[in-house]
Amino acid sequence: MRVLILGIDGYLGWALALRLVRRGHEVIGIDNFYTRKAVTEVGSDSALPILPMQDRIRAVEEVFGARIEFIEGDVTNYDLMRKVIDRYKPDTIVHFAEQRSAPYSMIDVDHAKYTIINNLTSTLNVVYAVREVRRDIHILKMGTLGEYGYPAFRIPEDAFIDAVIQGVRDRIVVPRWAGSWYHWSKVFDSYMLLYANRLWGLTITDFHQGLCMGLGPRT
Repeated sequence: MRVLILGIDGYLGWALALRLVRRGHEVIGIDNFYTRKAVTEVGSDSALPILPMQDRIRAVEEVFGARIEFIEGDVTNYDLMRKVIDRYKPDTIVHFAEQRSAPYSMIDVDHAKYTIINNLTSTLNVVYAVREVRRDIHILKMGTLGEYGYPAFRIPEDAFIDAVIQGVRDRIVVPRWAGSWYHWSKVFDSYMLLYANRLWGLTITDFHQGLCMGLGPRT
């Protein structure tokens, strides 16, 4: 299988790339290294050393005997997205290329605008490029349970629910109530993906992750 990972330099993107390569899949990646810049901007660092991309690719070749094709670029550039998809024609596109920090999105208006514009533009570019190049590409998109906030009702597995509003029954999208500009960008992502699926029949998996916290056994 040929997989295009958007945001391959990130924590999730690189781990997924290694797993796929180990299983014999062909991997292509795009990244603009914005997360590295943002981490430096806020005066932070990684708990583990992160090698430059070329060193990472070289290590993959040495350990797995496989080559990761890497393109440095911005997924908000539609021409780039279309050219890469047209050239490699992946079976699957995994979209991790978003500003993914809620606190970062709340710093000020510039960080909020960057988060909204980057995240929504990149998702829109992906669905349009797939529509125009090859509609059978499977899009996998990272969402978040933070889209729902903390509702009193149990969040269903389905994206839709049967609702009764002013005595009228209809099937609607599960209500969302996000807690940051980042989370609101993910809410609109979900709506765009649902709409692209209904409009063009694209195959899209929008998977929502959440934090799992608890206490270990007492000694």
